[in-house]
Amino acid sequence: MRKLSTSLLIVLAFLVAPMLHAQCTAANTQTFTSSLLGSNINGSTTGFGNAMLTFNQNGIGTLTSSTLGLGNNINSLQLFAGNPASGGQMIQTFTTTNNSFQNGRFTTNLIVDPNTAAIIAQNPQNFFFVISTPQFPNGAVSGQLSSANATQFSGALTSTNVSGGGANGGAGTFALSLSPIAGTSNYMLRYDILTNGIGSNISALTLNTTANPVVIGGGPTTTGRLTGTTTITAAQAQQLLCNPSAVALTVNTPAFANGAIAGNVGTTNEIFIPAIGTVRGLFGTNFVSDLNIFDNDPSGSSANIFVQFFPSGVSNSSAQNVTSMTLGGRATASSRDVSSTLFNGQMNGLGALRLLSSSNNVFANARVYNNQVSAGLGTFGQFVPGLTRSQALTEGALVGLINTPNGGGTTNFSARTNVGFFNPSDQQTYVAAELRNSTGDVIANRIITLGPYMHLQLPMAGSGALFGDVGEVQTSTVYFVSGSPIFSYASIVDNVSGDASYVAPSSK
Repeated sequence: MRKLSTSLLIVLAFLVAPMLHAQCTAANTQTFTSSLLGSNINGSTTGFGNAMLTFNQNGIGTLTSSTLGLGNNINSLQLFAGNPASGGQMIQTFTTTNNSFQNGRFTTNLIVDPNTAAIIAQNPQNFFFVISTPQFPNGAVSGQLSSANATQFSGALTSTNVSGGGANGGAGTFALSLSPIAGTSNYMLRYDILTNGIGSNISALTLNTTANPVVIGGGPTTTGRLTGTTTITAAQAQQLLCNPSAVALTVNTPAFANGAIAGNVGTTNEIFIPAIGTVRGLFGTNFVSDLNIFDNDPSGSSANIFVQFFPSGVSNSSAQNVTSMTLGGRATASSRDVSSTLFNGQMNGLGALRLLSSSNNVFANARVYNNQVSAGLGTFGQFVPGLTRSQALTEGALVGLINTPNGGGTTNFSARTNVGFFNPSDQQTYVAAELRNSTGDVIANRIITLGPYMHLQLPMAGSGALFGDVGEVQTSTVYFVSGSPIFSYASIVDNVSGDASYVAPSSK
């Protein structure tokens, strides 16, 4: 095993020294992901791979990798430091004669040199994986590491939490995301604040840590909402990571310089609805969506829920629309046609929802249905489950899909399939997909890019589709491998009735 030179280790270890002390248990485990493409190394034009590296501060961890389009005879998986364009310096070869890729998959327990582990944590973009094959001995696919260590927080804001009293009747909700900034010891803090009853201008957002208060933002709001990013120090970040409940967020306004509303920061429970929206489709279909939420808190305590909508087809540095609600313990809320009831008709088209709550007892799903009430035909459609971040996948199969010619009459089965993906991360990733027929042959493949918090839904086959060169498709499977965990689904729509069936991915 070749390692970084001693001089380079000394220099980089010095640079990362601020990160290596005052760490709490929550921050000890580090995860890094990588999308491996042939275009990064002048290798395979159709092959793809991923890699997920996880280790603690002692360098003890795991490495997993999956591939598509590289065959079953893979030579090696290696980690390099430096610039891929110049070849870099090989750090470690993980495959061995006793532990190699099997059916395109690889996993191993590992020990990374602690100094190297610290350097990777500080500068993941300076490291890259390479997978080589007999056809491409110098590298079939390659990709740089990306940090997957964002931590989410949320909370409720009220005037009663302000010492001495704040804006009478003022309230709000907030979501925070904290992630390390590559190449520095600092952290990026993203904030999304929704307020009411305090006016249209926020003079400051203040994090009240045990050290000096930190002003993280301010400015005019748009219908009570303020979003943005700021940089905080490693010491300030550690307080959030180690003891978030000891940190409070205060919203200051010109009329309430000492605080209009405030609330404690809490770790958050996330629920994702990967497909939701209001859209008219082919053959007169009219899809709308209902959102159902249940608070299963046995104590009867209320849950404050922050709801974000990410529209399809665009990278989202922040959600397009947000709203909030409070739900009593063991209570159920159903929002009919969420575009109208939750977002005042502003949620147009398809997308994904994220629900954030400090309670881990909140469950949700959505009903996406074809509304034909005006034609006297009622409603018919599909339920979309609410999923946690841990249920996102880097590999999976959408089974039993079909795409037949449009129409077909009332006596012949005729249906179309839409395939959707959602990236629940603030980092760009890639997804490789294969279309396999009933005999297992690959009849089409494609690699797509998913920007941060990007939702994408495409027809499975036909013009402008996921597989544009394919027309009619009988019973088939879409198999995908992603550079980082994503949500995926398919929706099979009957061309005659307009009825839709939801297909969740299967995984090993």
